[in-house]
Amino acid sequence: MSNRIDTEELLIDLRRVGDTIEGTPRISDYREAGEYSPKTLRNRFGSWNDALEKAGYQPNVRWEVNKQDLLNNLKEIAKELGRPPTTTEYDSRGDFNTQTFKNKFGSWNNALQKAGYEPNLRKDISREELIDDLQRVGNLIDDTPTISDYSQTGKYSPKTLRNRFGSWNEALQEAGYPLNKFTSQEDLLADLERVYNLLEHAPTCKDYRKNGKYSVKLISDRFGSWNAGLKAAGYNPNTQHSIPREDLLDDLKQVGDSLGDSPTMIKYKNSGTYSIHPFYNYFDSWADALIAAGFEPNYRSNISDEKLLTDLQRVADLVGTTPEMTEYQSHGKYSPSPLVSSFGSWNEALEAAGYEPNIQSYIPDEDLLSDIKRVGNLIRSTPSMSDYEIYGNFGSATVSRRFETWNDAIQKAGFQPNNRQNLSRDEALLELKRVANILEKTPTAQEFRNHGDYSVTSIESEFGSWNDALQAADLPLNSAIPSDNLLADLRESHDGDLAPPRWKHHQVGKYHSSTIREKTGGWWAACVKAGYKPLARRPLCPNAIHQYYQTAIDLPNAEMAFYGLLFQFTGLTPSIAAHFNADWVADRRNRCIVRVPREYTTTGNSWVFLVPETWENPYTGAEEPTHLPDLIDRFTTLYDEMPIEAAALRRVPLQIAKNADLGNFRRIIDHSRLGDVPEVRPQDLRTTLGINLARMGEGPETIKQQVGIEQTGWTAEVEDFFLWLDENEAHQS
Repeated sequence: MSNRIDTEELLIDLRRVGDTIEGTPRISDYREAGEYSPKTLRNRFGSWNDALEKAGYQPNVRWEVNKQDLLNNLKEIAKELGRPPTTTEYDSRGDFNTQTFKNKFGSWNNALQKAGYEPNLRKDISREELIDDLQRVGNLIDDTPTISDYSQTGKYSPKTLRNRFGSWNEALQEAGYPLNKFTSQEDLLADLERVYNLLEHAPTCKDYRKNGKYSVKLISDRFGSWNAGLKAAGYNPNTQHSIPREDLLDDLKQVGDSLGDSPTMIKYKNSGTYSIHPFYNYFDSWADALIAAGFEPNYRSNISDEKLLTDLQRVADLVGTTPEMTEYQSHGKYSPSPLVSSFGSWNEALEAAGYEPNIQSYIPDEDLLSDIKRVGNLIRSTPSMSDYEIYGNFGSATVSRRFETWNDAIQKAGFQPNNRQNLSRDEALLELKRVANILEKTPTAQEFRNHGDYSVTSIESEFGSWNDALQAADLPLNSAIPSDNLLADLRESHDGDLAPPRWKHHQVGKYHSSTIREKTGGWWAACVKAGYKPLARRPLCPNAIHQYYQTAIDLPNAEMAFYGLLFQFTGLTPSIAAHFNADWVADRRNRCIVRVPREYTTTGNSWVFLVPETWENPYTGAEEPTHLPDLIDRFTTLYDEMPIEAAALRRVPLQIAKNADLGNFRRIIDHSRLGDVPEVRPQDLRTTLGINLARMGEGPETIKQQVGIEQTGWTAEVEDFFLWLDENEAHQS
C-alpha cells in the first residue's frame, strides 16, 4: 500500500493553519502549526505560492525583500537548529530562497558572516562521507575529478578534503583514483598513436573512449577540439565521408533512446559521438536523418509561443532575476533552442517575456574568453558563432567587436578556427546546403557568417562569387522581393490582430522571416507595418497610459508609485533601477538630472538624462506634472540605496495595471505571483515613452538619449517610435 499523503489532505491541513492564524499562512506559520513538512507541500505543488493558490489563498507577495528581513529569518532558522543552517536546511525551513541570499550578499557564506556566524564548514564530516562524495563526482564526470571539477559539483569544499587527507592527491588515492598529475601534449599524442596502431585507422571519440588511456575531454580541452588533436598527431580527422551511414544512425538512435525523445541537432551535438556535418552527406535535412533512425522529426510547432514564454517567466520567478540561458537550461521545461528559434535570440525571447535583456555593462576580455572555452568544452568542438548564440552567456556580436573578428576571439581562447581557407568544393557545397536546411531558405552572405562553420571569403575564393557558389549548390538566388509582397504574405498568413511569432511564420508563410526582417527593418517593424500589435515592446494607447498614470499618482504606497512613474518617464530598466541611489541625482538650475554610472551601461560611459517635471498627456492633451522629481528627492533623502530587487521591480507595472483595470486595453496573463493581470511590462512603458516623445516633436538624438537605447543595449530603434505614429497610431490598444 502506498504511503503517499493524499493531495487533498495537504490542502485541508494548509487551510486549517490559515484558519488558525486568520490569514494567508507563511512557511514559518505552517512549520509551527502544520501536520506535515512545508517541503512536502512545495514538492507536491511546485512552490509554496502554488500550494497557497491551490488552497484558495492569494500568494504572499513581497514588494521588497531587504537584507535585514533575510538576516532575521536566517537567525530564526539558526536558533531552531542550534547552529548555522546549510543551504539545503534553509531551503527546507526558511521563508525565502537561498538564491535570494546569494543575490543580495554574493554568497551563502557572506550571508552567514553578516548574520554573525562563521561560514558553515562542518567539522563532523566523516572520511567515508568525503570519499563517497568524491567518488560520486568522479562517476558523474566519468573521470578522475580535478579540484575544479569538485568545486563545481561536490557537496563539500575541496579545502575540506585537502585538510582531512593532507592533499588533493592523497584524497584521490584514498578514493581509488590515479593521481591527477599533469599530462603533457606528448603523452596525449603518444596514446593517440597507440590507439591508431591498435585500430589501424584514426580513432573516433567513441573508439578512444573504449581504448584510450585518457579522457576525450582532456584531449579536446588541450588541443581545442578532438579533430585538432588528431591533426596534431598527424592523422586526418574523421570526415563525413569516412563514417558509414549505419554508424551515424546507430549513434543517433542511442542518443534518442537515452533522451527518451527525438534528439534535436543541439542535443545530438551535446551527446553524440560525431558532429552534425557527416549526416548531411547522406541526408538532405536533420528531419530526414531522424526519420531514417526511426524517430519523429522534432518540429517546433507543438510548443506554442505562449507556453515558451510562460515557462521562461516561471524560471525567472524561480531564480528571482532575469534568467541567463544557462539558468534556463538547468530549470526550464524546454531547451533554450526553441526560444532562440522562435524569437530570434535569447535577448529577444527575454523581451517578449517582459524582461530586460541580460546586459552586462563592461565585460572583461578574460570573462569573454573563459565563456568561449566553457561553450567549446560543452559541445566538445570549436564553437561557431551560432553555437555561441545558443550556449554563450554573452552575444557573439559582443565577442566579435571586442576581438575584431570571431576567429580572432576563437584563437585567443585557445581553439583552432573553423573558417578554413583551403576548402574543397565538396566541403563548401555541403556546408552551403546544411545552412540552407537550417534556415529553410537560400542563405545570404550575412546569414552564412552567422550560421556557417567556414568563412564567406573561403566560399567566394573557391567559386568566384557568392551567387556562383549558390548556383553550384543548386540553391535559388536571393532575388529582390518587394517589401509590399513580404508584408502581404505576413498579413495573409495569420489571423487575429496580435503579431505572430517568427517560428509560426516559418511554417505557414511564403517567405522566410529572415527575409522579411532584412527588407522591412526588423520583425517588430514588419508586424507593425502589417497592422499587427507587437508581442513585445507593445506600447500603451493614450487612454491606457492616462489610466496608468492616474492610478500611479493616487497609490497610497509611495514606493510603488515612485517606481511605476520612474518606468513611465525614464528609460531606466529594472536591473539598473534596482541600484538607483542618491549619488546619481544632481540639481542643475532647478532641474533634476540623473547620471547613471558607467559600470551600469553597455557603452562604458555614464548615461546622463533629464527627469521631466511635466509631460503632455496624449489622452487629455494637457500638460501635467510627472511628480517624479519630488518622489526622487523624497526617496533619496530617506534611503542611500533603494531597498528593492529587480525581480520585484518588474512586477510593479503589472500591479499598477491591475489596479488601473487595464483589462480592456491589454491581454490578461496568469502571473505566478499576482494572478490574472493586464500585461504591462517595463519595456512597454519605455516604448510608450519613446513614442510620446516622438509625438511631442522631440528629435531622434534626444529620444535616443532619454530612453537610453545605446546605454542599455536595447534592441529597439528610434525609427520604431516614429513608425508606430506613422503606421499604427490607431492600433495602440
